[in-house]
Amino acid sequence: METAAASTLCRSLNVIIGREWGRRGCTRRFLLLRTLKAECRPRALCIRRPYSTELAYQTGAERRPVWDSCRTSTVCGRQEKKNLKDSGRDSDSALRHVNYLERQKGLQVLRQALQINGVDPSPAAPSPSGEDLEVPLQGAEVLLPDLAQGTQEWLNLRKNRITASAFSTALGFWKGDRRAELWEEKIGLREPFSGNEATKWGSTQEAGAVEKYKTITGNNVEHVAFKIYKAGDEYLSWLGASPDGLIIYKNDEEQPRAVNHRFGVLEVKCPHNKGRPESGAPWDMVPAYYMPQAQGLLEIYDREIMDFYVWTVNGSAVFRINRDPEYWGFMFRIMSELWWGHIVPASIALKKGKSVADVQIFRPSDNHAGTAQIVQMSRDLARKSPMIWREHKGDMYLPEVEEIA
Repeated sequence: METAAASTLCRSLNVIIGREWGRRGCTRRFLLLRTLKAECRPRALCIRRPYSTELAYQTGAERRPVWDSCRTSTVCGRQEKKNLKDSGRDSDSALRHVNYLERQKGLQVLRQALQINGVDPSPAAPSPSGEDLEVPLQGAEVLLPDLAQGTQEWLNLRKNRITASAFSTALGFWKGDRRAELWEEKIGLREPFSGNEATKWGSTQEAGAVEKYKTITGNNVEHVAFKIYKAGDEYLSWLGASPDGLIIYKNDEEQPRAVNHRFGVLEVKCPHNKGRPESGAPWDMVPAYYMPQAQGLLEIYDREIMDFYVWTVNGSAVFRINRDPEYWGFMFRIMSELWWGHIVPASIALKKGKSVADVQIFRPSDNHAGTAQIVQMSRDLARKSPMIWREHKGDMYLPEVEEIA
């Protein structure tokens, strides 16, 4: 029983970490669970520090894991050092500081998850630094249900996905408690956002804006339904998205869709202009807070380019956004921590009969340790997303012309 539970839990997180963060070139892994060797007793799950590459086991009664020092020579480490260099913070001490904060936060969330479910989270044999933690198998089971079983409880839990329009909130872009409000919504403590004047304006103008885009460009736009990320994969399908359309560029229509590399995503924005839409005008560049949504749509629908169309009563404009796997990898890691470290444990605790007050220990902070970096990456991507044409009262302007092959 213990071995099966350990295998399931480790396989769950290894798939999430290895398949997604490793494949997409994410900056670093934040948690990795492994089982002790079969001959070691008592059996336990261990949380490894980031960049740890060696795991040795002491013999005797203690049998406590011994960690090597944090290393930055791995692929993830080199990418993180590059990010620090680009942001003017290229130093090993800065990198170690980031790692330490994330490591401590991960351990704190885990201890809280165990404590609220009646499991003693104390390390079996604490190290002088307090950074090593052994988790009994019965405690680990409260963090993630047995995904392989496909229980109804887990199917119900998966219904509350994080969708593309909420990605910036999940990443901590906004001041105040909007990230915590998203958490409350996903665990059933708050009704889903029903909209405001700005969203109502956008909804009523969207259909006309799409027709305007089709008339100007001559491109076909296919409307698609909501799509689950990696549908059928229980480890990744907690994300979803619904674009305003999928584009087939007019000079590619004769190509079979299977080889059509100009099949893109359309995202339409109709700015409310702070309650004065009649005086609004297209933005000069894509707002950085829309970049998580844009990159999420490109990843979930597996497209390489997006036409980000901004429509106003006084004109419109299109920006071309290219897919960025590195950006997606970094934002995916932050959102994964919110999902697996805050939403899932709180949801399970509520289903076990815990009170609303009890689950407040899982309430996320207003932002993440990586929020500042993802915001800066969003600004950089926005600057690299050119306006390819602009329309004003029927007149066309071409600030930057991109030849469509």
